[in-house]
Amino acid sequence: MDRNSIAVGADDNKSNVATTMSALECLRTNTIRLAVVVTLGAVASACYKIPTVSPVYTRACAGTLIGSQSAPLSDPAIVEASGIVASHSQTGIYWVHNDSGDTARIFAIDTTGKTRATYNLTGISATDFEDIAIGPGPVANVRYLYIGDIGDNARARSHVSVLRVPEPIVPASPATIELGGIDVLNFNYPNGARNAESLLVHPRTAEITIIMKRVSSEPISIYRASGIPEAGSTSALTDVGTLNLPGSISNPTGVDISRDGLAIALRTYFNVFVYKVATNQTVESALAAVPCVANAASENQGEAIAFHQDGLGFVTLSEGSRQRLNNRDV
Repeated sequence: MDRNSIAVGADDNKSNVATTMSALECLRTNTIRLAVVVTLGAVASACYKIPTVSPVYTRACAGTLIGSQSAPLSDPAIVEASGIVASHSQTGIYWVHNDSGDTARIFAIDTTGKTRATYNLTGISATDFEDIAIGPGPVANVRYLYIGDIGDNARARSHVSVLRVPEPIVPASPATIELGGIDVLNFNYPNGARNAESLLVHPRTAEITIIMKRVSSEPISIYRASGIPEAGSTSALTDVGTLNLPGSISNPTGVDISRDGLAIALRTYFNVFVYKVATNQTVESALAAVPCVANAASENQGEAIAFHQDGLGFVTLSEGSRQRLNNRDV
């Protein structure tokens, strides 16, 4: 992407007004910026941004994403990280959870790999947490965490669950906190039990999408929940499409959608695929296109992926103790 400055001037022979703003800085905002300078009747609008294509998608296609790593995660309790998502309200905070075998809890970590807080989910019994997402929900202007208890290796569960809770504010000092007020959303598949490790929530519509993990070379179905489910409800998922990944053994292990809704990053154990999402395009329609393969980090058993809060990169994380956050940025 162009990191040069953008300058727009106005000169009505009374005043020459020029205002400059970095194009990258414009991209780093999530709202339209408009700088107006009024001098002797001259008005100059400096910079306003209405993005149509994610720079992460563009750089992934070009193979020019820039890599970096954090220090190893310091928390010995995070040994099987299966999901990660960036906070939308707290800079530098990521939410992480372990795979099956752990208690019902999530961790708030920072960009250096340090755990800032551990949250025990009150009244919840974890079966197989596989992914975590963030997005809108039943109350306007509130961001919710969505924890996908959607793993089912044996394909034996009568239903799967997604846990929804308002994103908590992480305290300044490390703490262990009991987190209540959790909505349990139960879902049934239309064609029998499925195993899944990939969950996303659309940043505008709050629609939940679950992508199954296939066995052998069977099709990879994409399932969607309509609307905003009520707490305690059991809803039928709709099969809305098929995900085509290269290679008969490719399997989705995690997914995320950028905060601006312009890109989807989907990972397997071996690759990260970045999809372009047009305005008002459905998730399943975007996933039907041919993605770009990002120059992502090689990980032993990578299952977690999340866009950064500013949408200008993504992070991946592998299972195992003392793993590092692997960043890819524009």
